[in-house]
Amino acid sequence: MLINTMIGLRLVDDIDGDRAAREIFDTCFPTELSAVRLVAPHGDEPW
Repeated sequence: MLINTMIGLRLVDDIDGDRAAREIFDTCFPTELSAVRLVAPHGDEPW
């Protein structure tokens, strides 16, 4: 559920500027973060 919430809130946009967002993504995706950044929707993309 946490991962769904992170993606749904489009927190991927905040990874570089928000330490807390980066920490939670690093915790949930310790080895796949670069792949997640490629496929996760960003704030400027339509649903």
